[in-house]
Amino acid sequence: MPAELPTRVHLDLSGTWLLSLASTQGLVSTTPPTSFEHCIQLPGTTDTNGLGALNSACELRQLTRRRIHVAPAWYQRDIDIPASWAGRRIELFIERTKPSMLWLDGRPVSSPRLSVYTPHCYDLGTPAAGRHQLLLCVDNSHPIPVSGHALAEATQTNWNGLLGTIELRVRPLHGIESHRLSYDPAHRSALLDFSLHLPSSCAAEGTLNAFLSFDAQPSLPGTPPSTHLSAEFRLLDLSPSGCGRVSIPLPADFAPWDEYHALTCTVTLSLNGHAAAYPLSDYITFRSGLRDFRRDGPRLQSAGRTVFLRGK
Repeated sequence: MPAELPTRVHLDLSGTWLLSLASTQGLVSTTPPTSFEHCIQLPGTTDTNGLGALNSACELRQLTRRRIHVAPAWYQRDIDIPASWAGRRIELFIERTKPSMLWLDGRPVSSPRLSVYTPHCYDLGTPAAGRHQLLLCVDNSHPIPVSGHALAEATQTNWNGLLGTIELRVRPLHGIESHRLSYDPAHRSALLDFSLHLPSSCAAEGTLNAFLSFDAQPSLPGTPPSTHLSAEFRLLDLSPSGCGRVSIPLPADFAPWDEYHALTCTVTLSLNGHAAAYPLSDYITFRSGLRDFRRDGPRLQSAGRTVFLRGK
């Protein structure tokens, strides 16, 4: 397996941000605030930072929040782009928040992100080296097509804030755009579907190499010893949209992941090639499990065992 290439950088943005709760204009605002009356520690919420209107209610069926803010909140901080990031794409990644919209240096980056279940990702493009300003509006009063536990006061409440990982992700201008690992039980193989971000109307040449490493896990009965697998994909075989699939045969005694046999693997993708005069060099590594989840008549099965999923 090749040594890790320095093609991707993650810059943690947790810490102190400026905050304004005074503006009542939300995601479609054309006049973002220019003054900020609070500081806030992120990841966190207005509740955890003791901000928002005092709550005079006394709840009988759930805990009573000390402060409540159900309205737009504006979060701001400066970022410094080093010269070494020149020519690379930069993305803002927020693991969990409420409906949001981002401004970079006073200009909207894109349309609002409305999901409350998945990360919010904003492509900042390739900003010049130097200091830049991020301004994020989070509006937990914005109508969204969900209800129940995502917003209920009896569960997680309708909080306003940024939770989990908050970071800048730096990637090559052209490289691996997305990837998905799945299990093919019929052929006992791992399938890796991927897409590349390529220059327009340029054919790609080179290879994408995929590596799977299953580490020995003595705590799991029946786990095989360390296993290292690999496969290669020729970029000339990419689809017109820049997508491809790598199939990696698995050992005959391979058992897919389930809650009783939680075998995971380390997956590494290494891209090397070119598209016209543009270099293609990228490297990604992540951990995952290979699941065999399917329907068996009226039942659902995971690795051959019937499972029961609670819903509403």
